[in-house]
Order: sequence, then structure tokens, then C-alpha cells
Amino acid sequence: MPVTLTAVDLSTYTFGQSGSLDLTHATGQGGVSWGLPGRVRPVLRLHNESGAGLLCTLNNSGQQFYLTAGGWQDCYPATGDNSLLFSVLYILPNPPVTLLLGTYYVPGEPVPAITTLGNSPIGIGGSVNVTSVQTLSNDGNLPGTTVIEYTDSASPSSNGIFDNSGNIKIGVMISGTLYKIFQTISNPPAGSTEVLLGTGQNNNIVEARSIIQADEGISITAGGIALTTGSISKVSFFGPYTLSTTATFYNHNLGVIPDFIILTCVGTSSTAEMAKYDDTTMTSSQVSLVSNGAFKFRGMAIKK
Repeated sequence: MPVTLTAVDLSTYTFGQSGSLDLTHATGQGGVSWGLPGRVRPVLRLHNESGAGLLCTLNNSGQQFYLTAGGWQDCYPATGDNSLLFSVLYILPNPPVTLLLGTYYVPGEPVPAITTLGNSPIGIGGSVNVTSVQTLSNDGNLPGTTVIEYTDSASPSSNGIFDNSGNIKIGVMISGTLYKIFQTISNPPAGSTEVLLGTGQNNNIVEARSIIQADEGISITAGGIALTTGSISKVSFFGPYTLSTTATFYNHNLGVIPDFIILTCVGTSSTAEMAKYDDTTMTSSQVSLVSNGAFKFRGMAIKK
């Protein structure tokens, strides 16, 4: 029967540090201790499920080989080899698994073919060039599971996060501060999905090179609309009011003192209908209007 050796936890190892994988549990069952001429050697199968690249040496025979991070390999202990010594050559960042595993097959025992390498979950830093992968899949995980995350060396937290629930955050470092420039929030407390652009910093510019279409309107909670010339921050429609030749205050509903008011007559009268407003007495709620007769007018109050 194959003998599974005690796994070595490589999580605490650093560059240049040495350690060993103990083979005595297996050799004591008549493995390399047989050592008879002409006998088939035992097989030691190694699975380096870690981010550490290793230089391995069998302690007695001196056989030496490299075992890369995430690498799987067979080696063949000789008489007296009761320990596999290793030295750490490099460490890849943030590996989720950090174990060196060994399975010992005694001489003459059937050894299965080694499986295809590629499913070792090792976190790899640096540049990885991909030429044949067409899709990236992450299925079956709990909601909110991160699919992509990246952080630059000067950033206090993630520059970008994409999870499997539709939450996306992209940030940029400006003068030592991380600002969000794009964010989606799925199922917030309001029960709707939000898309935030240019959040976290004043004077961000969101530029559209084509048409922006809003099917249910645009709500502006602060600031205003900057036009090519000038700007509009508030607009309110009021009326219709029946005016007279006596100046009277009417509600314009803008909430602030308007910069100007547009008046238009309502009706089919053929006589000359005119109206004006007093721009010196306007308040945040009312404006004084007067007409040359008893005519109906609608108005639009505007704040720049």
C-alpha cells in the first residue's frame, strides 16, 4: 500500500530557509532499507502545493532536483535516503495553499501515472501572458465572492474589485489618495442597482462622446447642468395664474430666488396680452406679477 508522508507546512518559510520531508515512516516498512542490488527502487511522488520554489536533495544519495511552485514530480530514493532536504529558492505572493505532500511507493508496487499538472491553486504575481484562454469562469460560489482583485504597491486598498454579484469598483491613485472613479452597487437597501461615476473627488469629468439616453428622466440632487455657455441648477414651472393690472405676489415654487422668469399667456383671446415680473422684490417662494388685463399666464422660474 502507498504510504502518505506527514505533510510539511511551507506557510512560514522564507527565501533561503531550509527544511526536510521525513521518509522514515515509509522506509521503516522495508522501502529503501532493502537496498539489494538489482531490485527496483521505491518511488517518492511529490506534490508542491505552495508558492515556494524548492531545490530538493535526497539526504544520503545526494540526488538533487528543482521542484517548482505548484510542481508535481517523482523521484527515486536509494539505500539510506530517509529524508528529503529542501531549500526555498523563491516565493510567489499570497498562495492559498502552502503544503509539500509526499506519497511513498515501495519497490515493485504499482505507481499510477501522474495526473496532468494545472489544478494547483497558487496565487501568482507579476505578468502572465495568456494566448489561448478565451473565457474566465467563476461559477457556483456564494454571492459576493471576489472574481478579480488588484492593488498597486502605493494603494492603501484595492484599486479594482469585481465580484460574482455584479459589484464593481475601480479606483485611481491621485497624489497619494485612492479615489473611486467607477462603482456599481447591486441590490442596495433602496432595492435598486446604482452606478456611480467619478465618486470621491471634486471636479471629476464624466465625458460622453455620443448620445446619453435616460428612459425615466434625470434627477439632480446637487450642482447643476453646465452648458456650453452658462449653466442651469434649478427650474420650476408654475401657474396658470389669472393676472390683473394690480401687481400681486404668486408662488413660483423654485425654493430659491430665481435669476429670471419666463411668462407665457394661456388662452385664445385676440387682444394684446402682456405680463411682467418685479425682479427687485422676488423671494425664494414668490414673485410679483402684473398684466395689462385679466389674462391667464404660466411661468418658468430659473436659477443659474
